[in-house]
Amino acid sequence: MSVTKTISFIGGGKIAEILVSNMTAKKVVDPRNILVSNPGKARLEDLGKRFGVNCAASNREAVEKGDYVFICVRSEVASSVAEELCDMDFSGKTVVSISAGIPMKLYQQNLKNVSVVRAMPNPPSKIGYGAIAITFDDRTDQKAREDIMEIFSSMGKCFVLPEEKINILTSITCPAPVFAFCSAIIQASVLLGIDHATSEDLVFHTIQGCLKEWEKNPGQMSKLLTETSTPGGISVQQLFSLDKGTFNGVVKQTYVDGWAKSKDFGDRILKSLEK
Repeated sequence: MSVTKTISFIGGGKIAEILVSNMTAKKVVDPRNILVSNPGKARLEDLGKRFGVNCAASNREAVEKGDYVFICVRSEVASSVAEELCDMDFSGKTVVSISAGIPMKLYQQNLKNVSVVRAMPNPPSKIGYGAIAITFDDRTDQKAREDIMEIFSSMGKCFVLPEEKINILTSITCPAPVFAFCSAIIQASVLLGIDHATSEDLVFHTIQGCLKEWEKNPGQMSKLLTETSTPGGISVQQLFSLDKGTFNGVVKQTYVDGWAKSKDFGDRILKSLEK
């Protein structure tokens, strides 16, 4: 096993499951070194049976026994978790925050002697093709950095950035708009007379081919777009239709709105910490 420290999870939801599944399947962490706390006992028992991890009786037990404490709770619950743990000593421990929009300052200000990492894996992380945003505070030592990078690298590609950029990645790496665009192309194919199953297969292979072209030509998006747009041809007409529908503006606004939603969580937390 690559990481020999004890990993604790506060919250046993979908994100925790993705992390546990990848850590254990890729032998990054021994499941016997993983401890999970969660309000629902049935959920804990399920994780224990499927992955061989240990169940903690409380969040406090998870902190006491863990070296790296992953806080995987909904953003609106993060403040109450920090308040619950505020009297505990986190010396030698690293908190890894996995809640969208929650700033590291929430834990830095409320938890004693803590080092904090903020990370945001996106949904494709569950199949090992994630884009994971990570930021470390100055108190996080080199060993912790290496271990945490090892853990998240089992889920995809990691992007280490300053904390002020994390909310941008939270929005940009969201797969929902991508799936929505793919779905719209499928619907167009069906509208034109091709059955749904064939349309889905056709669109999948079209997108897969485009991604392979992009993979072979990194940094050449403008060139790829030009090469597939014959003057006076079908592609140019399609691009003109997208322009008439303000396609670029809608796409950009979609991701700006996602960034703003993520940032809003953090701004409200920071404002509450000033009181």
